[in-house]
Amino acid sequence: MRQKLAKVEGVFFGKEGHGILTMNIGLDYGDGGHQSFGGISLGGKSGIDYIEKILSLFRINELDEMVGRTVYALFDSEGINATIKGLEMPSFDGGGKFVTKEWQAEMGVK
Repeated sequence: MRQKLAKVEGVFFGKEGHGILTMNIGLDYGDGGHQSFGGISLGGKSGIDYIEKILSLFRINELDEMVGRTVYALFDSEGINATIKGLEMPSFDGGGKFVTKEWQAEMGVK
């Protein structure tokens, strides 16, 4: 997977316009580019697991503690419109990786 270094600029956890519980992590690439990771439905047991995996990846107890942290956005394609497929912590910050597709397979969700 292709990596792009970013800084977490914000996190949203709540119900979006249609009442679906979701979380978005806003990333700043430092080159004028910004993008969000997440945006999937977090209802039910799988949603709790998703949040716990993100908290573990960043080694934090509260979501807002990730703001300002450095992370790699992971992509499986090139181009300006490529979708972020996962996040990886730099080795200097403990390493670790979360890939949405792998989590979905593990949890049996789409």
